[in-house]
Amino acid sequence: MSSAPNHIEAAAPVATPEEIDASCRVPLLVLFGSSAAWLVISSILAFIASVKMHMPTLMADCPFFTYGHVQGAAFNTLLYGFIVQAAAGVMLWLIARLGRTTLSQGGFAAVGGIFWNLGVTLGLIGIMIGDGTGYEWFEFPKYAAAVLFAGYVLIGMVGGFTFAERKTEEMYPSQWFLLAALFWFPWIYATALALIHWFPTMGVMQAVVHQWYAHNLVTIWLGCIGIAAAFYFVPKLAAKPLANRSYALVTFWLLLMFGSIGGMHHGMPVPAWLPALSTVMAFLTVVPILAFAFNIHATLDSDYASWSSSVTQKFMVAGSLALLAGILMKAIGSVPEISDILQFTYFTAAQSKLILMGFASLILLGAIYYIIPQVTGVNWPFPRLAKLHFVLALISVIFLVLALGFAGWIQGSKLSSEADFMDVTLTSLKFFRASTLGDLLWMFGGLFLLVNVKVLLYRMAKAQALACINDSKAKTREATV
Repeated sequence: MSSAPNHIEAAAPVATPEEIDASCRVPLLVLFGSSAAWLVISSILAFIASVKMHMPTLMADCPFFTYGHVQGAAFNTLLYGFIVQAAAGVMLWLIARLGRTTLSQGGFAAVGGIFWNLGVTLGLIGIMIGDGTGYEWFEFPKYAAAVLFAGYVLIGMVGGFTFAERKTEEMYPSQWFLLAALFWFPWIYATALALIHWFPTMGVMQAVVHQWYAHNLVTIWLGCIGIAAAFYFVPKLAAKPLANRSYALVTFWLLLMFGSIGGMHHGMPVPAWLPALSTVMAFLTVVPILAFAFNIHATLDSDYASWSSSVTQKFMVAGSLALLAGILMKAIGSVPEISDILQFTYFTAAQSKLILMGFASLILLGAIYYIIPQVTGVNWPFPRLAKLHFVLALISVIFLVLALGFAGWIQGSKLSSEADFMDVTLTSLKFFRASTLGDLLWMFGGLFLLVNVKVLLYRMAKAQALACINDSKAKTREATV
């Protein structure tokens, strides 16, 4: 099977898939290998934070492991350590594959990955010692954020150069989303850095900037990369062309138009038109996501049994459904009457889990399980662990979203009726315990991925060492003769 859709005509001599994968090997192993490690670290921290919700005495004597520190560290290491880093790796590989060109200056991407991991490490330490910013989605201190930005600039430059050197004249829909994502992250991240850290705005404007950044990071940047991956892998693994290019165009432009505006909750101390506009845009964003979901469904042509043998396809379809559910959940939660009840409850945490773990993580995990064997030339050592990872991840997301969603609804309903706060807390405990089980399953899934990656890298290094030894022996025999 070819590496890109058949209708893309090559305008110049193209690189072979093997050449492209070889050029991507080092930077992608840095990005994917590190992201697998951060997935485990973040899941361990999330499990500790979840247990502390119903066992507050756990590590109570350690000031570094207060709930606020551990929860913030878990959330940000998942977001920046795993999700954003893995998304950057998927973006580079797709740009090269769809452009049918080798990765340009891939060494800079590897260095950028090292900088990125240094930034995440500094951010983790900063949060644990109490130096976090207090802004969810943007809690790393400014010295860590600056290192992260430098790392992405190097990675983004490689992506931009590779895109400019593409050997295809017509752009496949995935390339539209990748090009938008390539420039969207540095724009929103630099803006947030400038207006929160470097030249801080006054008063409520910092909250506005923070909400705008978080909304754009999830809806546009992660949305574009996730949709690009789904539009590439689903048709490829189904051996069918993308069903409707026009629907892909609708998804692209309407997502950028409607998804970039929003994130302002009712009750924020801002002009009333901002939350009202956010609510309208939240519902309008459902339109491009519905077009995306219909395109995926039409591409599979209702033959969902055909993808059951592919772990990557399972992750892609599940992640696509989670995106649709997450956008619908966010739109419903933005209705003023509902927002007044749920905005300060665990319902918002359920929304975040559904988007970050249900959509972004599942899509990226599916891509990782496909890409790493391609760039290394080594099959997964434990393919059953990959299948089990999908099952555990899917069950984990369902547990977390349902448990926290119901907990949030009960919290909001009781508090709005002026119920006793302790009674509300005790009622929510059973849901917190269920969410702990979800975090535990997620942690085991991450461990399975890390074991698979480490053993695969060991086998790759062993094979390369044996090849070098055999080559040296052959040259020695030739010299002797």
